[in-house]
Parts: sequence; structure tokens; C-alpha cells
Amino acid sequence: MTAPSRTMIVPPTEWLRGLVFGYSGAGKSHLLCTCREVPELLPAFIVSLDNNQATLRRMLAGATDVKLASCTTVDEAGRALAEASNGKYRFLGLDGAKSLYDLLLAFVAPPLPVGTGVLAKLPTDWRNPTLQDRGVVLEMMLRVGRALAQVPMHVVVTCLADDLMGESKSGQVSVMLPGKLRRLFPGMFDLTAYLDVRRHALKGGVKFERFLQLQPTTRVPEAKTCYGSTNDILEPTLAQLLQSMKGV
Repeated sequence: MTAPSRTMIVPPTEWLRGLVFGYSGAGKSHLLCTCREVPELLPAFIVSLDNNQATLRRMLAGATDVKLASCTTVDEAGRALAEASNGKYRFLGLDGAKSLYDLLLAFVAPPLPVGTGVLAKLPTDWRNPTLQDRGVVLEMMLRVGRALAQVPMHVVVTCLADDLMGESKSGQVSVMLPGKLRRLFPGMFDLTAYLDVRRHALKGGVKFERFLQLQPTTRVPEAKTCYGSTNDILEPTLAQLLQSMKGV
């Protein structure tokens, strides 16, 4: 008997719940903004934690069914997530899981201002977080993940990618989260996809092509999907991700 594929272990759900990670410039924010083209995802709410509000506003210009909240503190992020999950929206895009971790760590272990004048307002000298601080932040991140996994709406979270160091992990790519969170946080989503850009040398020039990887490989072991299709998605949009979820 043929062993079942990993996509059959968990049956498809009504809601898309995905984590998309990639390096800076891969197109994570652009992917979230394609919600404006999908009636099934509207109205939508995008929470930006990566200090890229100007870019998002430009990509969402004229999109009346998409609300954007740019957050720089834990309180702002908490209020935005509470509003996004109040039942009025069908899609939540959380742009910046690594930034959320950093905000929570700064909340638990506040930075110490240094210098005088303008420099006194810049938190450049951080109190070294203790293991207990990091444990508290880990649990806070897991609570956010559990909440996102239960809210009745489509959810896509983005995160920066990171190179795993060490001889045994040379060349591997994962989410840019520390310690156990690197494994536990992606495990809360039905889909963990790696977004990257391929470079094709053509006669007379170079072509760049975005692709979304859904299957695990030696280089990207954490990619997974519990949905119908496991094929890579070229020039991905949220409409294509929904089709992939439905096995189309």
C-alpha cells in the first residue's frame, strides 16, 4: 500500500491559514496586497509591522475595501489585530512576524536610551534580555499564533527568511525567528511557503521571476502544505494561493 502524502494528513479547511517567508525584496508585502483583486478576501485588513507603510499605501492606492494599519508598538499591534478579527473582515494579512517578535521583546526587555539631545530618544543601547524574557516572548508569540489559527477568516502572515548556520545545515533557509520559535511558530499554520526570486539569463538581458515554494526540499525543509496542491506558484498572488488551497 502506498503511504499517504503529507498533504492528506490534515484535510482542507474553509479558511486559508498561511505563513510566507522570504528575504527582503522577495515580494511578501506585494503578495498581501493582491488581496485587493480577490472578492472572496474582501473586505481585508493588513497590519504592517515592518515600517513599510509608504510602500503598502502605494500598492493599495484606490483599494477602498482594504484597511491598512501600520504599527510601531505592542499596544498599536494589539488594537489592530483586535479590530481585524472583529468579524467585519474576511482576510487578515500580518506583515512582519520577525518585527512582531522584536516589538514584544522590546516590550518585555525595554531598551535603555543613551546620549543627549536627539540621541537620547533613540533606543540604541538594549538591556540584554534574559532567558526568562525570551521565554515570555516565546509564549506570547505562540499565543498570537494560536489566535490566528482559530479566527474565522483567511490569514496570511509574512516573515523574513534567515540562513541556518552550521556545517550540517549549510545552505538551508528558514524563518527568521530565534530558538524553538523557528520550528513551533510555522507549525501553527496549514501552509508554510518560501517566497524567492529566480534569475534567468536571457539573450539580451536578464529575467527575474518570483516563485512560491510549497514543498519541503533540502534547502527549505520547513516548507509544507496541508492543502490540495503542492506545486510551486509562479508570480504568486493570493488568488492563486486560494486555488492551490482548493486543489485547483
